[in-house]
This record gives sequence, C-alpha cells and structure tokens, in this order.
Amino acid sequence: MIVVTSNWAIGDGTLAPAVEPSLGGLVAAVHRAVLRAGVRADGSYRPVDRLDVVLAGDTFDWLLSAEWLANHKPWHASAAARETLVRIAGSSTRLGWPVLRSLIHWARHGVNVPATRGGSWCVAVPTRVTILVGDRDREVERVCGNRWHSVSIGRCWDDGRVSIRHGHEADPVCSSCAADGSHQLDRPPTLAESVTVELLARFAAAIAPEGRSFMRRLAAAGVMEVPGVIRAWRASSAAAMSQRASDAWRRSVDAWWRTAQRCVPAVEAEFDAVGALAGWFRAAVEEDATTCPPAGLIPPAGLIRLVCRRARGSAGAVFGHLQGAGVPMSAVGLGRAVRAVGCRNPQGWPTWDVVAGAAVAAAVVTVQPSGVTMAGGDRVVDAA
Repeated sequence: MIVVTSNWAIGDGTLAPAVEPSLGGLVAAVHRAVLRAGVRADGSYRPVDRLDVVLAGDTFDWLLSAEWLANHKPWHASAAARETLVRIAGSSTRLGWPVLRSLIHWARHGVNVPATRGGSWCVAVPTRVTILVGDRDREVERVCGNRWHSVSIGRCWDDGRVSIRHGHEADPVCSSCAADGSHQLDRPPTLAESVTVELLARFAAAIAPEGRSFMRRLAAAGVMEVPGVIRAWRASSAAAMSQRASDAWRRSVDAWWRTAQRCVPAVEAEFDAVGALAGWFRAAVEEDATTCPPAGLIPPAGLIRLVCRRARGSAGAVFGHLQGAGVPMSAVGLGRAVRAVGCRNPQGWPTWDVVAGAAVAAAVVTVQPSGVTMAGGDRVVDAA
C-alpha cells in the first residue's frame, strides 16, 4: 500500500500558523485506510504486507519567515544564511512534531492493525516513510538528512510502476537550474522565492497579527494565484480588507519591484516578468472587488506563459506540486480533487477514484490488492 501526501508547508510560525489544523486528521485517515485495505475482495481479512508513506514535496515551508526580512536570503551561500535556514528548519520541525512524530513512529515500529478480523491481537505493518524535496524546502536533504535515520529523503520515489516527485521543475516560476546546483556561490532567486520572501513576508509583517491565518492561505497559493486570493479576501464581508491592509499591500508590491530590479529572479521569459507581475499585483486592490468574481483575476496575456501547466505522463506518474491553491498537479487526472484512492489493475498500473474533499491539501492514496507483483522491483529514492 502506498500513501502519497504533499504540501504540508510546516513553517516556523513567525508570520503564519506553522501547521494546518487539518493535518492531524490526515494521520488518522491513513490509519483507517490501512485497516480498510486489509479487507480483501472476497470478504476475508488479511493485513497489508507493507506500507509506504511518501511526502511528495513541500513538507516544510522555509521561505515564509520573518527571519528572511533581514539581509540574509535563502539564495545566499553565506554562513549567516545557512545558520538562518537551520534556525527556521529547527523551529518548523519542533512546531510540526505533533504531526511528524506519528510518521516517525510508524517508520521505526510499523502501523499496528488487528491480526484477524475483530481480533484483539495486533501486528505491526512494516512502514517506510520517504520525504521528497519540494520548492519550499529545497534544502531538506542537507538540513534533515542526518536527523531522522528511519526516514529516507530524496527527489523521486519509484517502484517500477508508480513514479512520484514534487514536480516543481515543471512550474516556470519555481524552476531554476541554479536553485538545485552548487551551494558555493550566491544564486538568483526563483520568481516564487522572490515573491514569497521579498513580497509576501513583508506584507505579512505589515498586517500582523490580524492577518496571520490569511497569510497561510496566501502563501499556499501559487504566484499566479496571488491577485485572486487578495481580491477574494478584500471582497469577503467576513474578512474585509481594511484601508491599512490595502496600503500595506501597495507598499509591499512597490518594495518588491524595487528589490527585484537589483536582485533579478531567474525566470525564462522574453519580457519584464517582474514589472508585469507588479502591475497585476497592484490591480488586486486598485479596482472595485465587486466587478470581478472572487475566484481571481485573469492574468495579462504575457503572464499566461508563467502559468503552471498540468504535467503529462503515464497513469503511474504522480506530482505533489500545487497547481493553484490546494490543487495537486498530477498526471493521473485528479482535477481539483485533493485526495483519491487507487487500486492497481492486474498489470500493476493504478486506477484512481476521488474519495474526499478539500480538507487536506493534495493527498493521494493508492492501494495494492493481493496477488499483484511489481515488474520493476522494490522502490528507488533518487537523490540525484
């Protein structure tokens, strides 16, 4: 049995709540899924042979932090920047421990399930936990690689049929060859890093503490969804954007534009992407919010090229990267669904069905019935 979940975005709590409250329910839901998987097609009960839990990227959010409001940035190679990252990572793992400890316990001791239907004697299902690198926790291999010896950390999970990765390299605002390269020299930020660190963090500090919950929602959205989320918040009667917040947003956008002229983000575009985005971001508070549906604004023609396209691939390819706010970018055609269960067919390929709503961000659960053998061997975690 394979459980795939992504985009937990556990932060350091300085600018937004560190943990999404619904994550606590996800651990219980996985345990229930393991119990249900023990019920076979003929009605008999037999515990699953093993469980693989794959956190498909962005388990942590090490970008939205007040620590980066100083001169040190995550794309710097200085010792001070590395120390800042370690502090942020330490805070996020400590605050996220109530959720993470269940997975660590499973990796060390297995998941306890009844040995027989209705029986009181339990057996431990061997469990392996894998954390994949995302765009918000690019350094998770280096920072956490020696912290949890029972957990594997890499960039791709593959068992011969199902291939799982975060997939941010397919997003124009997150991809950068320099971002995954040498740690010896400073590099330009990706567009997503620049927006999060230089714009959203600045805005979060300006509207604190009232806007903390909203900032988690805003940071979870992709760069191209930011104006729509701002517009929706402004149009909401329950959380109407005050004049102070509107002014803070304008000042933050202007400050980001000036900073991005000096430290130009790495983005493959034949036009001034920063200038175009800055104008689009300002429009979120300049126009009357009632003239546009709260779902968001249509990006200008040139910015359409920065919209993340759904990846194409085989039925066994799964990507954890968000395509918009809370939408998994997946080749299996999940649409706006964020949780699904898939059973492998006799050839070993998964087929998928939607089973839940949007309470938990981007989760995919696959179940392997008895009698199916994997042609490609066991599993591979590729750290290259």
